[in-house]
Amino acid sequence: MNSNPELAPIFVRVYSRVRNEKARKEQWKSNDPKWANFALVLDSETTIDIRQDLTFLWWRFCELKDGNYVCQQEGVVYNDHLDKESVARIRSYARKPADVEDGCPEEIQVNSRTEFANRHFWEAIRAGAAIVCFNSPFDLSRLAVRSRPAKLKNTGWSVTPWPEEADPFKPKPWIRIKPKDSRSAFINLVGGDSSLRVVYAGRFLDLSVLGWALRNQHMDLNGFLKSFGLKSKAKHEPTGLVTEAELKYGQLDTERTVELLNAMKHEYDGFPLELHPEQAMSAASITKAFLEEMRITKSLELAGNVATGTNTNYSANPVIGAVTGNSINAFFFGNSTDAAGTMGVEAPNIVAQGMGAATTYGRRTTDIMSLNLAGIPGGPPQALTQASSEAKGVLGSIGEGLSFGLSFVERTAVDAAFTGAEVINCAAPPSTP
Repeated sequence: MNSNPELAPIFVRVYSRVRNEKARKEQWKSNDPKWANFALVLDSETTIDIRQDLTFLWWRFCELKDGNYVCQQEGVVYNDHLDKESVARIRSYARKPADVEDGCPEEIQVNSRTEFANRHFWEAIRAGAAIVCFNSPFDLSRLAVRSRPAKLKNTGWSVTPWPEEADPFKPKPWIRIKPKDSRSAFINLVGGDSSLRVVYAGRFLDLSVLGWALRNQHMDLNGFLKSFGLKSKAKHEPTGLVTEAELKYGQLDTERTVELLNAMKHEYDGFPLELHPEQAMSAASITKAFLEEMRITKSLELAGNVATGTNTNYSANPVIGAVTGNSINAFFFGNSTDAAGTMGVEAPNIVAQGMGAATTYGRRTTDIMSLNLAGIPGGPPQALTQASSEAKGVLGSIGEGLSFGLSFVERTAVDAAFTGAEVINCAAPPSTP
């Protein structure tokens, strides 16, 4: 027996938490189908002054049939405070037959804003329908009668189309709008009596955001219509008044929005993903969904932990998440406004981690995150192939130049993730136009 034992260091793994920090709940996962069985498509027309108050709003309630959303009911909504002459003009215009499927009500529904909110809008939410708009925050806020800052800190604001509740024990939910950047927002239902609705978080699909995810380019409605090979909007200069020309323009806009919804759906369905379309916030979201479908992300995390002898959840780290997640798309491949907005959202998390490194933003010309560059529906995404070396160089500069704390193993794991994305394009058979 050795009478002179040597002292050896003992390493103990400790999982620490910030004092008074609330434990994060498991993310709520929906069991709803990828595409909602119903869709309520909205398009609002407003005054042209600084307030941009609602004048009228066109809507179409559609049902998903054979892969397409087919209009079952059409209606127009007028502001509760609109003058009688304008309301009479709307009712006169609505005498023409509705553009609906055979066998559905042929009358165009005419309702006040309050009637629409209490009936069609509320029934659509309870039925689990997707509320579809082009620029959802604008249209939903035009419909709202009350607003307030969101109760959770730095989570945007909440609006509601319903006035004070007659029954305080059965309150309807609020619609929370949390800006992601200057052009998109996370939208969901909050509060209210959950027994009153089928889908707890609601389903809000902004086609301008889904278009950005599919094209990696911000465009107006006309731009996306052209990109998907559809007819353009009518040429019209809004007046903010209720005229036959304005009513016709708004009705056609809603028709085009439904057509764009179906065109985007056909292309999105070409990707073998379970990611709900309203969760596709960017091209990075779709790329990450591919990695998750191939079970690449967890494998890379496990490999990193084995190599380092740790048990680290890399994806939960806000700094690493900013570098390897959706935010990288806005930091390095979006325009300056988007990048600045994303930096504003992510900066508090980075500072909280004690990084304190100088960061920059600006536009990169290499379009590495864009999917389906040729605009051909279906098939694997045409991304991260020839430009992948450029992507790796950018990520390398992030780890070294910005000192975001990525170790060699972590950077290697990220590099392997991009390589895995290349496998998607190489392994899958090419799509047929």
